[in-house]
Amino acid sequence: SNPFRDLFLGELYVAQAILNGKFKNNIKAAWQFYKAYGYLTENHEDFPDFVPTYIPLGVLYAAIGSLPDDYRSMASLLGFQGDVNEGMSLLEEGFEKLQADPRLQFYTPYAGFIYSYVSYLLSTHDVVSPQSLGLNVSKSSILIYAQAQIDLAQGDAPAALKWLDSRPK
Repeated sequence: SNPFRDLFLGELYVAQAILNGKFKNNIKAAWQFYKAYGYLTENHEDFPDFVPTYIPLGVLYAAIGSLPDDYRSMASLLGFQGDVNEGMSLLEEGFEKLQADPRLQFYTPYAGFIYSYVSYLLSTHDVVSPQSLGLNVSKSSILIYAQAQIDLAQGDAPAALKWLDSRPK
C-alpha cells in the first residue's frame, strides 16, 4: 500500500542488475532486471501519480529501447516493453513534476543527474545537462562529473576542466 516500498525495491534491483551485468553475471543481471521491471511497472500502474517512479522506470524503458533489434525482440517475448523516446519522455516529465512539487523537491538533484546522464549516454534528444536544468551543479560532485562529461563530449574541454577544478574538496 506504500508506493515507496516498490520504488525502492525496483531501484535496488536495477542497481544489482547493473553491477551483475558489469561483472558478466548475465543470467543474474537479467533476473534482477526482470524483477526491477516488475516492481516499477506495477508501482506505476497502482500509483500513476507517484512521480518518483517515473525516473527509474524511464531509465528501464530507455535501456530496453536502446537494445539491438535481436535483443529487443527477445526482451519483448519476456514481457519487457519500452523505447528510448518513451523512456526519455518519462524522465523529462518526472524531473519537471518533481521540481514543481515542494514535497518532492529533494529528489530533484538525483532526477536531474539521471535525466541528464541518460540523455548524454543515448544522445537521442537534445542533450540536457545539469546546468541547463537549473541545478546547483557547483555543490555536488556527481553533478559536476555529469556536467564535465557532457561539456567534454560537446567539445568544450576548458569548461569541463573548470568544473572539475571547482569540485568540492
